[in-house]
Amino acid sequence: QRVMPSASKRALIAAAGLAGVSLLAYLVHRQRPASRVRRLVSTSKRLYQAKQHDEALEAAKRAVELAGATIPESPDDLAARLHLAGTYNAMRHSKQALALLDELLALTARLHGDKSMKLLPALHAKAEVLEDMNEPLTKAAAELMRARVIRREACGKDSMEAAFGAANLSCILMRCAHEEGVLITAQKRSALIGESASLSLEACSIA
Repeated sequence: QRVMPSASKRALIAAAGLAGVSLLAYLVHRQRPASRVRRLVSTSKRLYQAKQHDEALEAAKRAVELAGATIPESPDDLAARLHLAGTYNAMRHSKQALALLDELLALTARLHGDKSMKLLPALHAKAEVLEDMNEPLTKAAAELMRARVIRREACGKDSMEAAFGAANLSCILMRCAHEEGVLITAQKRSALIGESASLSLEACSIA
């Protein structure tokens, strides 16, 4: 014979149900801003591909503003900042891009540590911006060198990540030796070529 729950049990079940609904509502509330941020970033990318550059930049700015106001220091906040920096650089606003990337690197290091793999996207983006600004290639190389150290320490010196970091650094050091040849001594050029060759061999031996 089925036993009807007592009043106390019914109250407990009702309370549990309300708690579940409240938790779901809270989660939806928390997720909604992140979804809106991601949609704005996606819209920005689509607008840029359609050559609506000003509108793309505005959407990217709105994504960063929304993330900062609702989900600060979250993965979506960091991703929105990186996208805005990329949009600035694509539109030749390199100084704004560089400033934003420096802020992003400082924030990421504070949140995750200065040896976190989460720094890599911003480090590579900063190297690209420095190149686009026609800064000495040694500045971009310094960012890729930092990225290589992070990869080796996080994944191991014999990992594919380490090989990737070595290959990236090898390429830019070789370019430094040739493209900045008139600005550096023969001894420095020779050292750059030697280091580039060593890194290339390192990458090949791992792969």
